[in-house]
Amino acid sequence: PFGSADAQNEWHRLAATTRNEINEHFATIGKALAAYQATLNFEPNAVDQMIASKETSTLSESELAGLKLFLDAGKTQCLRCHNGPLYSNGGFHNVGTGTGPSGEEDFGRMLGLQAVWYDPFRCDGSFSDAGPEDCHHLQFVPRTQMPMNLTGAFKVPTLRNVAATAPYFHDGRFNTLDEVMAFYLDPPEQTESGHELPPLDLTEEEVAQIIAFLKVL
Repeated sequence: PFGSADAQNEWHRLAATTRNEINEHFATIGKALAAYQATLNFEPNAVDQMIASKETSTLSESELAGLKLFLDAGKTQCLRCHNGPLYSNGGFHNVGTGTGPSGEEDFGRMLGLQAVWYDPFRCDGSFSDAGPEDCHHLQFVPRTQMPMNLTGAFKVPTLRNVAATAPYFHDGRFNTLDEVMAFYLDPPEQTESGHELPPLDLTEEEVAQIIAFLKVL
């Protein structure tokens, strides 16, 4: 239904019962994948082990320096978004990626919220197994004008296994952590919606130390 004009035409020419059956299979596949993913647990990494044992010897000098920089709110501000056991606050933030490499606009969370109301697979939809009490978060979704601070905002990802989960950002624009750090060192110019990134003042050695710490995760 979201393909080319010809594909959309073919979709809408199907009988309503056929479209519904296809959607039921689609939803079932999604539920199976979600159920499997819910069984996956992170293995403790060196930072977890260090916290549990209160020992710093498990980290190299460079990795430990990167950890200290990561925790330095005045110098890096990493913890504004990447905090807690998952190294994510679970929120939506604008980090200047709402404009693509070719200049195209990606409105992110703002349009995503509007799309929820038209999504047949949402929490309280007919294909959901959830009860009304499980979908209370939908009552907070605005139905009319969206706050401008949601423009270009995307959900903060976890940093666990970050070295093994390239490419990075919502559109996969960067392939390496070095490219990500270069982006944070020189954020894009402010637009009307604005982004939350202050330019970072880090030496090459400090950047390498932060990357070394991220690889530990």
